[in-house]
Amino acid sequence: MYDLICKTNNPQLDIIFTGVLDDGVISEDEEEMMKQFIDMYSDKYDRIVLSSDVDGRIAKYCDGTVIMYEESEFGELSAENYVDELENNKCNVLGVVINE
Repeated sequence: MYDLICKTNNPQLDIIFTGVLDDGVISEDEEEMMKQFIDMYSDKYDRIVLSSDVDGRIAKYCDGTVIMYEESEFGELSAENYVDELENNKCNVLGVVINE
């Protein structure tokens, strides 16, 4: 696993490039691997930031979740419904960020 970790010029920041899921769906095996990864490295790092699947299957293992919306896609009601859905999936939603 250590060969995946990329050191940066900032000694306080390491990065792992994970790639993209074509269909955006996380399998049960991938979910379990990410849970193990978070458990394994949560003692080494103060924060582990990751991009989760839409259903929050990985986000529920994190300390907090921030939802990112494109301004053109944002709707208050849909955001509230999405927050409720993630919270029902045991995600700790910290807030919503709207990008231009």
